[in-house]
Amino acid sequence: MRLNVLYIMKKGNSLLASCFFIGHSTVYDKNAVKERVYRAVKELILNGTKVFYNGGMGQFDALCAGVLCELKKKHDIKSVLVTPYPKVDLDKAKRYDEIIYPALEKYHPKIAILQRNKYLVNISDCAVVYITHPWGGAAGTLEYAQKKKIHIIDVSKSDF
Repeated sequence: MRLNVLYIMKKGNSLLASCFFIGHSTVYDKNAVKERVYRAVKELILNGTKVFYNGGMGQFDALCAGVLCELKKKHDIKSVLVTPYPKVDLDKAKRYDEIIYPALEKYHPKIAILQRNKYLVNISDCAVVYITHPWGGAAGTLEYAQKKKIHIIDVSKSDF
């Protein structure tokens, strides 16, 4: 199914320049989800999205980082890790062009993740989401993104 570009690509009168990923730590049917993420991200790239933010935690974030690595071979895009902690695993860091730490040291480590997720919503124009149940941090971040009127591209459903 082809994405409706006019719906996805407009936020008011401007293009969606940046995107982030929201998803559960566990991904079911990884190959199908990866294919849907690939299609969504490629469509965004072809329509002007240049910056992709990733939280770097869990299977969905890892899957999205892998898709971006593939697409970077053919497209001029930037992959950015936004970490809730000041220390980053060096192997993980190699997958990204840039790392942002939004200075969250005043928060408890679990709360820092939630604050980082709010930061991602606040700096992005749209989100590619994999949410299969209405509880947990990913679902809460999706709810916050919807309140902020971020454009949502849902890759959790097989009819995407």
